Amino acid sequence: MILGIALLGTGVLLLAQTWVLPVAYLVVTFVGFSLLGVGLGFFATPAVDIAMTNEPLEKAGVAGGLFKMASSLGASMGVAIGLAVASGLWPVGAAARTPASDMAWRFGTAAGLAFVFAMMVISFIAVVVALPRLAPADTEV
Repeated sequence: MILGIALLGTGVLLLAQTWVLPVAYLVVTFVGFSLLGVGLGFFATPAVDIAMTNEPLEKAGVAGGLFKMASSLGASMGVAIGLAVASGLWPVGAAARTPASDMAWRFGTAAGLAFVFAMMVISFIAVVVALPRLAPADTEV
């Protein structure tokens, strides 16, 4: 799970590099979205496993539904707030159509992605603190 969040965060940081030239940004976004996909795979599977392992079999459906609902709600809220931050900084009206507005669009987008990255840092800390530790195996000789 820690590796998954680290890959997700790296992917978001790559997407936030809005200052690079457009052709280079295509490469950066391809790598960033690839890391997002791999990171999500490394994070989601153990998260579901941890959520489902401690529940009795007769409550597995409820536990799975609650986990999926919380996951979807968290993702939706993260995207909505990140986009609100970005769009709050984007230029509006006639100012949005000038060549000088390009930096404002880039800054707003980077700021929204910076918010998403900050939430990932909080998630990383939560996983490190809350992840169950494995007890060392008894070694009797």
